[in-house]
Amino acid sequence: MGLLSRFEGKMEDTVEGAADRMGAAPLSPVQIAKKAEKQMRREKMVGAGKQYAPTLYTVLVNADDDRRLLGYYPTLAGETETYLSAKAAEQGLVMDGQPLVRFIVDDDLRHAITKLSALHLTATEAYRRRVVQMGEQPERVVNTGAIGVWNIMNRSLLGRGELEAELGFSLEPPLAVVTYHPATLADSDPKECFRVLLEALDEHPGLRVLLTYPNNDAGADGLITMIEGYASARPGRVLAVPSLGALRYLSALQCASVVVGNSSSGIVEVPSTGTVTVDVGPRQQGRLCGPSVLHCAETREDISKAVATALGDEMQAVAARRENPYYKPDTLGIMTRSIATFLRDMPPHKHFFDI
Repeated sequence: MGLLSRFEGKMEDTVEGAADRMGAAPLSPVQIAKKAEKQMRREKMVGAGKQYAPTLYTVLVNADDDRRLLGYYPTLAGETETYLSAKAAEQGLVMDGQPLVRFIVDDDLRHAITKLSALHLTATEAYRRRVVQMGEQPERVVNTGAIGVWNIMNRSLLGRGELEAELGFSLEPPLAVVTYHPATLADSDPKECFRVLLEALDEHPGLRVLLTYPNNDAGADGLITMIEGYASARPGRVLAVPSLGALRYLSALQCASVVVGNSSSGIVEVPSTGTVTVDVGPRQQGRLCGPSVLHCAETREDISKAVATALGDEMQAVAARRENPYYKPDTLGIMTRSIATFLRDMPPHKHFFDI
């Protein structure tokens, strides 16, 4: 019996009660395992003669699935983590620590978690004010800045020559780093949206393109096929990489003239690298952003115009100022001091703060 079959048998009794009470859940334990395993294959990395599997896995659930599975998340996570450890060993992959499976749901539940939390560390001052507006006591809400930005500012990155040698690809400017994820809550077809993005890139034939694979949201497989076909038809100008990893990705941002796509990284981290972001479509709608972020609709004409604007001298000068609302100079220190102070001095019970 294979690993997946044993996993399915072990989990069958766990969720049977939930299915009986609420109807068959569209997202099954086996589907969760398959999604996580697919993420493992896509994000594995090679280093020092070994292949490494990721240790953090994210499973997105909708509101209906969340209601069905809420009482079973610890069991589902634990069993999926055990399955992933066994699968990594079976495939000869090294895990640097125990795997962690997390479930992320929609904004309504996120707001509920905010109200249940006793300490809040926010990425911007605007977000700190929003949490206070929800009735949270100001002394329990701290603007720390984004930890991803702190990583960029405090990590030794690869130089262009080192990164070119690792990738086997020229990063001569102008260079676009492109990451596009399926927008799970949008009505549009992700493959059609991605097709027009690729067509827009072709309107800039002098632009080198470094394409990274999407996350494991529904519809990602179709995008990966398109990425591979696009890159193979344009050797020397386009390179497709399943996962750059943190070090190579951050190093690539330093070499890029523009970052194109709909990843949150384009909003949060990229401005601190001095690179322009072209944010495509509605996926990041509502996020606070700096002046070096351009927004455009998911049409060939709009994307192409935005890329041309991004490559122009005016926007390059704006990006060079590295203005970023997610930046604070001592993010890690603020976080650790805030947590230590909370654990030492603050009572566990909180009161509604009326503004």
